[in-house]
Amino acid sequence: FLKMLSSGMREQTTGEVHLPDVDTERLSAILAWMYGREAVVDLRSASVALSLLELAKRWEVGELCDQLSTCEACTLGDANVLPIWESAQRLSLSKLESRCREFVMGQMAALLKAGLSSLPPSLKGLSSMQLKSLLDSDDLPVASETEVLELALAYIKEQGSSLSLDEVDEVLLTVRWRLVPGPVIADKAMRDPALLEADGRTLRPRLMAALSDGMQFQFLGGSAWGKLPKTPANRLRAQHRIPIRGYCGLAPGMAVRVISDVEHLRHLCKRCAPGARLKVEWVSEMRSLAGATCRVKELRDEICGAQLEDPLEHVDRYLPFDALLLA
Repeated sequence: FLKMLSSGMREQTTGEVHLPDVDTERLSAILAWMYGREAVVDLRSASVALSLLELAKRWEVGELCDQLSTCEACTLGDANVLPIWESAQRLSLSKLESRCREFVMGQMAALLKAGLSSLPPSLKGLSSMQLKSLLDSDDLPVASETEVLELALAYIKEQGSSLSLDEVDEVLLTVRWRLVPGPVIADKAMRDPALLEADGRTLRPRLMAALSDGMQFQFLGGSAWGKLPKTPANRLRAQHRIPIRGYCGLAPGMAVRVISDVEHLRHLCKRCAPGARLKVEWVSEMRSLAGATCRVKELRDEICGAQLEDPLEHVDRYLPFDALLLA
C-alpha cells in the first residue's frame, strides 16, 4: 500500500485504494492480522488458506505467509497436495513447495516398495513439469535408474494423449540413461511405443541421442567413467545402489561402494567370482569395508576384482567385482 500511496498514482491523490478483486471476508482477515497479529478464519478448507496466502504474498506479508503455509488446512494429503503445490509454485513459496515435493517423494517410495502396479491420484494428477522436477532430483527415492524409467513410462501411459510428444520427451530425458543397463535400454526402452515415432519403428531424435549415449557408456564398462565427459546422465542419486555388473565394469581410479551386508560380503569373498581363477579369501578385518566408499587402485584379473584401500585400517584389500556398487 505504501507504494500506491506515495508514487504519484491515483491512490495518492484520492487517499483511497480500490481492490475490486478482493472479497470482504479475505480483506478483513488480512487486515485483522496486520493490525493485531491474529485473525479468526475457517481454515478447515485448504482453499480458504490458499486464497489468503495469495493475498499475503501479493501484499508481501511474509510472516503471515509462513503461518498460513504451516496451518492445519495445509496439512498435506492425497486430496490436497496437488492444488497446494500448484499454488506454492505460482506464488513462489519455496518452503511450502519443498513440503509438497517431499510428500510426493514419500508416496513414490511407498509405491516402489509395494511394486509399481498403478499410480496413486497424487502422482496421476502431476503436471509433466512437476513430474520432471521430481525425476530430476538427486533425492528421488530409487535404488536403480531402471525404477526411474518405469515411473516415467507408467506416468506417460496414464496421461495418454493429454501429453504432447515434446512433454513426453522431456519426461523421458530425466532418466539418467548412462546408469540404465544396456539390456534394459535395448529390450524395454527401445521397443516401448512411448519412445517411438508414429511409424512404431524408429526412436524420436532427442531420445535416440540420449539412449545411444547410454548404450555407449554401458559398452565401455568401467573405462567409460574416464573416457567420456561427465554429464547428468551418469550422476548417481543419493539412494542409488547400482551393482557393478561385470569385471569389465571396473577401472582404476573409479569410486565404488562395498555392499553393506557383512555376511553376504564374506560369502562372495570365499568363492570364485564369475570368470575368476582364484577366490579372494576372507579375513575378519575385512568387516570394516562393509558399506565403505573406496577408490579402485588396481585390477586383479585372477580374482576378477579390485585392489582397494580400507578407509579405516588404511591397508590394501582385495574384493571381487560383484561385492561392489557404483559410488
